[in-house]
Amino acid sequence: MRRFFSLLLVLVCFSLAYAKTTPMDFVKDRVNSIIEVLKSTKLSSKEKMDRVGRIIDSSIYWERVAKMVLGIHYRSIKREQFDQFARLFRKFVVKVYSKKFVKYSVGEDLSKIRVIYKRQIKEDDTYTVLMDLITAKGSVVPISCKVAEVNGRWLIYDIYVEGISMVNNYRSQINRVILKRGFNHLMKVLRRKVKG
Repeated sequence: MRRFFSLLLVLVCFSLAYAKTTPMDFVKDRVNSIIEVLKSTKLSSKEKMDRVGRIIDSSIYWERVAKMVLGIHYRSIKREQFDQFARLFRKFVVKVYSKKFVKYSVGEDLSKIRVIYKRQIKEDDTYTVLMDLITAKGSVVPISCKVAEVNGRWLIYDIYVEGISMVNNYRSQINRVILKRGFNHLMKVLRRKVKG
């Protein structure tokens, strides 16, 4: 269940707020919004997935994340290929995490989850929001969200759970696939995962 709670905060952090609020305020607001969706007894699982998916989709700085996960391979592909990759990767992330979010929330007492917001750190033109997730069983999971202002709103471009970067994880996986089988194979894999 610890994995569920980590996923919960990870996905919640992939969310949006306007630049008039602080990054810390926006994270607090999004955490509460996601938990409310998951706690709802009026929504079906599909409706919950759709709502969580919309929050995720509207909350990520997709272009930056796509460039970061491609790493060195970004320079060797055409813009059209990058755009196709970014679209597929976006659909993949939204699908996978909205599904996991709802699946792992079933049977959990979400009222026992607590989040301790520690501080936000300004780093040039971005922020890192530091917090601890306290699970229903009392485990402490340190989380940090990398936040940037994009066209007047906050967007998340990376999340660290217990010091592990989500972007770095995806970059490692994608790099292995490209080096082994090539970019076109990566695209086939993503299309299959998005459809499946």
